[in-house]
Amino acid sequence: MSSGGYDGPSASPGTTGCGRLTFTTVLASVDPATLGSLQADDAGKVVLQDTNPRRIEVLVNGVVVGSIVDRWQELLECLSAGYDYDAIVKQVGPPLRVLVRPASA
Repeated sequence: MSSGGYDGPSASPGTTGCGRLTFTTVLASVDPATLGSLQADDAGKVVLQDTNPRRIEVLVNGVVVGSIVDRWQELLECLSAGYDYDAIVKQVGPPLRVLVRPASA
């Protein structure tokens, strides 16, 4: 049995998983009018909108550019636990693709 540091899958990501949560995703509910102002490598923030229903959105320069649906529950748990995430535009598209990663210090 190895103690190599693999956390394995879990129902809740916990603090260790949240600090390493990184993935690329295609945004949903993109406003086509925002695409013209975006460029690859633009940096934004991932924010939890505590509305009904809850939404996880990406803001670039303070403007909502789309919402995240991939890994939603995991990301929701981490955001609710106080973790912050950056979103880096990887493809303006369509589709609009971003890299989600723990926020830079």
